Amino acid sequence: MSVPTTAVFLLLAVLLDRYAGDGLRRLVPLGAAASVLHGCFESGNHPPRRSDGLLAMALLVFPVLWLVFLLQDLLPPGGWWLVEVLGLYWAFGLASLQRDALAVQRALVLEETDTARRALAGLVDGLEPEADARAVARRTTTMVLQRSTDALFGPLFWWLLAGLPAALGYRLLVLLVERWGRADGEEPGFSWAAVRFHAWIGWIPAWLTAMTFVLVGRSAPAFAALRAAGPDLDTGNRALLIRTGWAAMEPEADRIGLGGQTLPDWLSISRSLALVRRAAFVWVVFVLVTALLAWAAQGALTGAFD
Repeated sequence: MSVPTTAVFLLLAVLLDRYAGDGLRRLVPLGAAASVLHGCFESGNHPPRRSDGLLAMALLVFPVLWLVFLLQDLLPPGGWWLVEVLGLYWAFGLASLQRDALAVQRALVLEETDTARRALAGLVDGLEPEADARAVARRTTTMVLQRSTDALFGPLFWWLLAGLPAALGYRLLVLLVERWGRADGEEPGFSWAAVRFHAWIGWIPAWLTAMTFVLVGRSAPAFAALRAAGPDLDTGNRALLIRTGWAAMEPEADRIGLGGQTLPDWLSISRSLALVRRAAFVWVVFVLVTALLAWAAQGALTGAFD
């Protein structure tokens, strides 16, 4: 893939994610396939085990990656370019993350705490049934921060490093962790293999995301939180993103606004989404500018040797 097409593909995929949302993603029912696989193993004489989850993960991920490699070999350049743009769009999920968080925030703005609690309960595990508005807002903010890598930065990192199969493989693991992890509860069983693989391949993107939070947020406290963080493979790098993200946002003291009034609890959701959007902007602009500079340098070198 040439340098100019890299920039064009990324821009098209980001625009599709922004304006098409989940509309085209629903045409690829891999989430339903993951649920069916889990149900097949669960219907046996014993509860699903770690080895069952590893086998199910291989049965879903390898055929998809094999199909991608096959299409890359068989399709003409124009056809493959279309597959690459659509595949990269499918691997992203920033618009979906923003839509889910805003649904909770809108309910909180309208002071409909029960509606906000129900909306959030469909997205996360372990939400207390009696959680108040502030607890719902903080949990939603935490969700935005911890899923930021999976929504854009992880798939983008692996696409740049190893192409579309790597980006799709990352996104598939995210999907399996979400589907199977919720069924397992707090102790990974069937989802153990997907959780571990996701943590391993997400470690570098998570650190890069946290460093971007330092760059686009409150740098001093965010950098201190980043330095204090250690390897977080057991929790899928979630603690790193949550601690650095919260530190990069405005402190709790800033909930006291002008005139001494307390700012609304849902404001932290807006701040987390703004932080993630700024980080995404930095990543996309960096890739586009680097691609254009590399293209210009390649043209200059070609002209110098002609």
